[in-house]
Amino acid sequence: MSKRRVTLMRLGLPFALIASSIAVASAQSPMPSPSPAPAAAPAATPSGGAPPYAAENEKYLTALQASIKGKEDLPAKEVFKNLKTLGDVPATRLLRTMQAFTRSLGTKCTHCHVADQWDSEDKEEKQVTRDMMAMTRAINDDYLKKIKALEDDKPSVNCLLCHRGHAHAGEELRPPASPAPAR
Repeated sequence: MSKRRVTLMRLGLPFALIASSIAVASAQSPMPSPSPAPAAAPAATPSGGAPPYAAENEKYLTALQASIKGKEDLPAKEVFKNLKTLGDVPATRLLRTMQAFTRSLGTKCTHCHVADQWDSEDKEEKQVTRDMMAMTRAINDDYLKKIKALEDDKPSVNCLLCHRGHAHAGEELRPPASPAPAR
């Protein structure tokens, strides 16, 4: 896989688009509470069925939940290795956050992680995710607060707002690739 540089312009996410979409994001429910909760059902596909990645992700989530039994409320950095972000959230919330990432991007856990080697840095997508989290935090903390006309007192953007179930934001909006002209 080639190295990808993720920028707002490359993703086709001009700030005006993000700002105009805030009403949608601010109407969404907040992050779940840190109390343990059963895994929610995966988002349905347009045909109404579970997405193709759901069973595999559920298998990993179930195994991880079992492995942290009794440690669910500890800070994630005390339970898991190599956390560079989200280390202060409870371990069970970290798992739900990872689950939310897979749904927002329509991916398997193994899109960013090496199966059963969750602390591995072998996949560049893991760092891209960290960078995207920093971008999202900057938009929420630094830019949205300055837009006085927003009616919501805590407007925010999140992964789903731009990705809409695709690994690459805006993927579903791009026209299909044209076949190469015959030579």
